[in-house]
Amino acid sequence: MHSCVEGRLGRCSAWYALQLRAAFRTGKTTWGFVAVMRGHNEPDSSAKEIAFVARIGGHLGHGLRDTPQLGAQRLREFSAAELPS
Repeated sequence: MHSCVEGRLGRCSAWYALQLRAAFRTGKTTWGFVAVMRGHNEPDSSAKEIAFVARIGGHLGHGLRDTPQLGAQRLREFSAAELPS
């Protein structure tokens, strides 16, 4: 995760003062990411918010990795159940 307020304001968008970015990973593979942007007049992400995003990142990575496989499996099960005997 990276917060633009960590001395790297030059990397932040001109439209948003503060950003919280996180990658959703399993092992070394990234399955998704998020960038939460707050306006110039908004408060920075709290330590509690940052910890929450860090805590759920791995779970979201696993979910994003497994969803296509589970969806295909359920489609096969549904199709097999609907076929006439």
